[in-house]
Amino acid sequence: MKNRKKSIVVTGAAIMLAAIMVLGGGTYAYLQGSTKDVVNNFHTNKVLVELKETTGNDYEIIPGTTQSKDPKVTVDNTVDSYVYVEITDATDGLVDYTIADGWTKLDGYDNIYYREVAANAETKTFSVLAGDSVTYDAALENSDMAKDDVALTFKAHAIQSKPFENAASAYLCIDADYIASTPSELEAAIENAKDGDVVVLANDITLAKASGASSAKPIAVKNKDITINLNGKTITNTDDIYVGNNWSIFSVKQGGNLTITGNGTVKTKENDCYVVDVQDGSKCTIENGTFIGNISVAYIYQGELTVQGGTFSIQQLGSSKDERFTLNCYDTNRLNGTAKITVTGGTFKNFNPADNEAEGAHTNFVPEGYTITSNPDGGATWYTVQQK
Repeated sequence: MKNRKKSIVVTGAAIMLAAIMVLGGGTYAYLQGSTKDVVNNFHTNKVLVELKETTGNDYEIIPGTTQSKDPKVTVDNTVDSYVYVEITDATDGLVDYTIADGWTKLDGYDNIYYREVAANAETKTFSVLAGDSVTYDAALENSDMAKDDVALTFKAHAIQSKPFENAASAYLCIDADYIASTPSELEAAIENAKDGDVVVLANDITLAKASGASSAKPIAVKNKDITINLNGKTITNTDDIYVGNNWSIFSVKQGGNLTITGNGTVKTKENDCYVVDVQDGSKCTIENGTFIGNISVAYIYQGELTVQGGTFSIQQLGSSKDERFTLNCYDTNRLNGTAKITVTGGTFKNFNPADNEAEGAHTNFVPEGYTITSNPDGGATWYTVQQK
């Protein structure tokens, strides 16, 4: 009886517990609701381009004749695209041809043509040469034929038209290794780039200091050879950069080699920094663009600057109240030959690269074979360097 009593007691306790759970809320049923699935479908797209000829690759130049030559570009694109053909003419005038209708010369290039191709599901084919042919002048003589390596070369490219502003800006991104839209993306692109890589800007860049920082960071290129293509965009800084060892928006250091191109604008915060400095035996080449600095546009502490083009001006003149230091070297290193500036192109406000006072009276940064023209405009004089 003792064991049975214990069993009854346990059973009774279990029944009481179950009752408590039912009456006291031990079984839960929350307020609930659900929706049907909302499915977002993303459609893939493509931009493919091909260039072919059916007339062969070897031709005989016979004066006064026409010969079939039919390079054709075929495009398969499901988004609106720009298509380009690049023509490298090494015929020395022995071969005449006309570009087919529908192609437009790309601004800034003598040998690149483009067309806009709308998206659809069909492939599209376009002739490059009018009449799919070339001609040879009847006036050609034996003396004209004494030339080697006569060739005509074609290459095609294609790229989606969005988000680019125009065909010229889109073309700059075809060979880009990195495309940067923000300061952090630009910094990462430079950090990851290898020698020979091209970084293209997709948006304007504004440099500002991070939370807790004393200044904005320069765009530093160290120990690598890269090109930054401004792509018509603008780089500025809203916070000071010139703090401590930071002098410029662009700083080329530790044997770096930077080329700046793309016809953009680099404008420094007024009363702050330079546009570019070169240190540690590094190199910088400016091909084109607009550059606005303070006291100096470029300061070469140790290394070499080559200016091939662009427009240069100063907004903070300093104690001299003139533009004498638009391009400037660190004096000691200029004298020992480790700081150097060479100017073969560009336009400068109130600064004559061939005769200035940056490094003393009659400083000349322009090599032989080039000349200077001056143009007064609105109280300023603009000096332009050109090849003779």
